[in-house]
Amino acid sequence: MKRTLVGGLFAAATLLGGLALTSTPASAIDDEVDQIAVVPDDRVCDQPPAHQPPVPSTTKTMLLIAPEGKVIVATCVKAGSAIQGEGPDYKTYGEGVASVTISHPSGKDISHYTVTYADKPPTEVKATATHTAPKCDAVGTVVLSDAVGYTWSNEGTDLARTYTATATAGYKLTGQTVYGPFRLSKTTEGCATSVVSQPTPPPTPAVIQVSSQSPVVPPAAAAPAAVVAATPIATQLPATGSSSWVTALIALVTLLGGTGLVRLSRRPTD
Repeated sequence: MKRTLVGGLFAAATLLGGLALTSTPASAIDDEVDQIAVVPDDRVCDQPPAHQPPVPSTTKTMLLIAPEGKVIVATCVKAGSAIQGEGPDYKTYGEGVASVTISHPSGKDISHYTVTYADKPPTEVKATATHTAPKCDAVGTVVLSDAVGYTWSNEGTDLARTYTATATAGYKLTGQTVYGPFRLSKTTEGCATSVVSQPTPPPTPAVIQVSSQSPVVPPAAAAPAAVVAATPIATQLPATGSSSWVTALIALVTLLGGTGLVRLSRRPTD
């Protein structure tokens, strides 16, 4: 009889205990478990890689610099117990930074920290090409932007040349990368036709015939006869001023004298 009474009391107690447990909300139990898991006294940064002490060992701030080709994307800083508000403090930095100075919100010395790196994103650059069309008297030109973070290449002829920009390591081209085709040679469309003057030929040199015969010397020209000026005969007498009858008289005397001389010359001599 006693054993039956004890067994019944034990079963009743068990049933009441079970009812009490089932009356507690499940969310309250989960919150309690989470609280215990989130803030343990010995909690450390769980961000890879393993947490490490600062350098120097006693400091409130520390400068972190990303290695070449990397950026800092996240950090965790711990100063003491999580229960005392000195537990891990996590920060992220978007696409990443080259350097960052870390510290704990509590203002206390850093006990441990972690840093997470990522590959540095490419630097965005833009390439441009400006074409000046050719003219009748001038060739066309192409001005290319400075090749910083990319290289230029071209193909084709001066009638149709294409230019292409290609990014180098660590850079990313944005916008247009291929330009052309561009004409660079002079154009003939709409150009006035110009008459090209022909140069004047040089004069033909004279050809001198060389003969083996002796040269013929032309006779010397006769010297011109000397001209003797006749002395004028005075036809005017100073006394009378008349000259016509005197002239006639002189002519008559001359004629008669000449006739007499001829006769005398023809007479026979004894």
